[in-house]
Parts: sequence; structure tokens; C-alpha cells
Amino acid sequence: MKQSRRFTAITEREDNGFVALCSELDIASQGLSVEEARTSLVEALTLFFEVADEAEVSRRLHSEAFVTQVEVPGTATIWVTSDPNFAKTTTTSPGGALYVQVKGMRGEY
Repeated sequence: MKQSRRFTAITEREDNGFVALCSELDIASQGLSVEEARTSLVEALTLFFEVADEAEVSRRLHSEAFVTQVEVPGTATIWVTSDPNFAKTTTTSPGGALYVQVKGMRGEY
């Protein structure tokens, strides 16, 4: 019997569900609840170890993961996307307010 391994799972709310990420292997899964996302992540990790060869595991595995909080001065909104159709424009008013428009949504920050 193979020995079990312990990994870090970071779970975040996303829209109407939750996403669980294993930061050491960059593998994620989702669910409608925190527990469902966690269970799905365990299943995804199990399947990964069943099919990945040692070279793939070594390439993806980050041996240390540190989960900390950082403080960022001021107020900012950050978009991270791999969507090639993502379009964002920003302008600054004379008063210093930052106006952001993303695909028809507008915000002042």
C-alpha cells in the first residue's frame, strides 16, 4: 500500500461555488461547497498521481508552500485572466480617481 501524502489546499469562493487549489502541484478543482471542492481536489490529486510519471511529478512539485497574508497600500482592483478577449482600459481623473472599464462594467477606485 502506498503511503499518503499531505498537501496544502487553498479554497476560495468563486461565483456560486468554491475552488480548491493545491499550490504545491498547481492542481485545482471545484464544488458547490467548501467540502465538495476539497473532496474534488483530493480526487483530482489521486488521479494525477495514478497517471503522472515521476518526471511529471518532479517537474510540477513545489516542495514548500507558504500561505501568508500581505498588506497592499491604498485600494486596488486586480484582474487576472487568461482570456484573450479580456479588454481593460484605465484612466485617471484630474482629482486622482482611477476609472476602470472592463467589458462594459465600470468602476471608480
